[in-house]
Amino acid sequence: MAESITCDAVQFEELLDANRRQDALAVYEGELLPAFHIGGSLAFEDWLDARRHHLCQRAAKGAWDLSAECEARGELQEAAFWGKRALALSPFSESEVQRLLRLLVRVRDFAGAMRAFRGLQHSLETEFGSTPSAETARVAADIERQLRAKGSPAPASAGTRRSGKDRRVTKRRKGKASWTGVERRGVADRRKKDRRSGSDRRGNPEP
Repeated sequence: MAESITCDAVQFEELLDANRRQDALAVYEGELLPAFHIGGSLAFEDWLDARRHHLCQRAAKGAWDLSAECEARGELQEAAFWGKRALALSPFSESEVQRLLRLLVRVRDFAGAMRAFRGLQHSLETEFGSTPSAETARVAADIERQLRAKGSPAPASAGTRRSGKDRRVTKRRKGKASWTGVERRGVADRRKKDRRSGSDRRGNPEP
């Protein structure tokens, strides 16, 4: 019976233990049991949070390890890809972010490097109310100077681009962040008038 049951969380860890990191990361699809909740069972909730954190950290380490291996072989584009994947999973390690920033500069992805830095800024501010260290800020400032020298504006968006698998964060300590942007419309807002459906307009055309 046990042979007929599979569990992606177990398979993920088995692949990692066998040093098959790329196969393991293909299995990892984000947070364990997302949105699953059992009322009145604090012990289970604590266990589930711990397992989610453990699996996410192992996935992030696996991606950083893949990035380092690719960089050592001179496969810089692949190294950058896995570094971005790792950062999406674990966005708070400044030493790893600094390494990724320098790697992205080596592949001339200055805009990607600034997105990674802005993502770190956003994560630290949202989760801890803090800012990146002076060293990380200096690395980012140097990258921004290179962008300006190329005549390219620094990206305004915060955060690295995440795949659909990685958009779920491991621990949601503060819930969803409030929207602080500005809604833009290409034409004047027509909602000032009562809008009618297409059938209403056909049945009672405007003069």
